[in-house]
Amino acid sequence: MRPLGGSYSAAQGNTTRVFFSGKYSGILKGFDMIYRNRIPAISYIASGGYSKPQILPDRMFGILDGLETVFQLLPWLFATRTLVVLSKSR
Repeated sequence: MRPLGGSYSAAQGNTTRVFFSGKYSGILKGFDMIYRNRIPAISYIASGGYSKPQILPDRMFGILDGLETVFQLLPWLFATRTLVVLSKSR
């Protein structure tokens, strides 16, 4: 796992462990965390993303968008994405 140094990691479990548990704070030495957010993007998963087939009919996405409003109340349970902004420490 190389979440820092310009590389990209799409492993949601890794980002949760590194940026939300505090257990691996040594990995973040030299960086200040500016912002972190768990994002429930269930509609993205249901759409198939960039490379998989869509698993819901188009008419269901309006309903799913409404449900995502509820899912945002429990991001630790429904998050499928994490946004983290880091800055190099001075």
